[in-house]
Amino acid sequence: MKHFYTGIICKLLLLFVAVTFESRAQAYYPDLINNLSSTITLPDNYTVNQAQNFINEFRKKENSVLGTNLPMITFPGQSTWNNMSIDQRFFWLINKERADRGLVPYSHILPQLDAISQYYADYLRTNNKFVHNADGKTSTQRIASVTGYNTCNDFSPYSENLYYSASTSAYNPWAEIDAITYWLYKDDCCGWGHRRALLYKNMNDNSGKAGEEGFIGLGISKGSFNPSGTTYAFSTVIVFNFFDPCASWNYTASGLNTITGTVTSTNETSFEQPFIITPNPFTDIIHFPKAASFTIFSQYGTFVHDQQEPLLEVNLAHLSAGLYFIIVPGSGSFKVIKQ
Repeated sequence: MKHFYTGIICKLLLLFVAVTFESRAQAYYPDLINNLSSTITLPDNYTVNQAQNFINEFRKKENSVLGTNLPMITFPGQSTWNNMSIDQRFFWLINKERADRGLVPYSHILPQLDAISQYYADYLRTNNKFVHNADGKTSTQRIASVTGYNTCNDFSPYSENLYYSASTSAYNPWAEIDAITYWLYKDDCCGWGHRRALLYKNMNDNSGKAGEEGFIGLGISKGSFNPSGTTYAFSTVIVFNFFDPCASWNYTASGLNTITGTVTSTNETSFEQPFIITPNPFTDIIHFPKAASFTIFSQYGTFVHDQQEPLLEVNLAHLSAGLYFIIVPGSGSFKVIKQ
């Protein structure tokens, strides 16, 4: 069995000072008393049934500790899960954890916020840092570069969670599940700040589709990492950013990306056939599951290419190596890596 050294970093709780009339009992779902443990270890090639059992062990223990009636989680089918990107799995799982606790789920993955999260994940790993202000900015200052944020956001005391796993032998193949379970169930070290961030109750459901609120961005950086004096060749750093847009947010102009599936407050989950761009990462040609027009932007928001005539595939060998966002009208925005 491989050993993964996992770390999370505490969000400064001084942000609560800005909440003038918002009591802690009102602001977030109840904390746990102590860290919860699991007797289950997911294998490298885990199945959705194994993932369900892993998470449900934590849910049963939470119900016992808090006296709640949190339902057992049901994952999508194996083929659907296999075809989902890590971003989509993360988005689905976070929203399932929120919806099953009666909290409004996030509405979209926002491409600009995704790029900010990816930038900071890469920055932390390549500079061997693991703090919220490693680049000289706070998470809120980084998020402020999202177009429209400064003039259209509803207050939230949280904006960022960090996670890493590290090994000398192999990457953690279930890092997205590990990150969320650490933040939710093993956060005693950090005053439950990560759990409170994930389960924040006071999202102002005043923009976009009713019953959904808030944008997320996810950055995942893999490679060598030395967070505390030891270099791990196989490390995964995850940066999760989020904010609540105001009522007048311009969704049409934002190039929004929504997972192709809806999460309800029960165990029911409905999915459409995912729109998957393959291969990803790629070296030259990428393929679409159906003919599509699209626009490509760099990770810095620079316009790269616009394709009006629908295509099933396109040769992008001329692009420099790096991260790109492909916006497909009607299907969303997709993060791809050119090698």
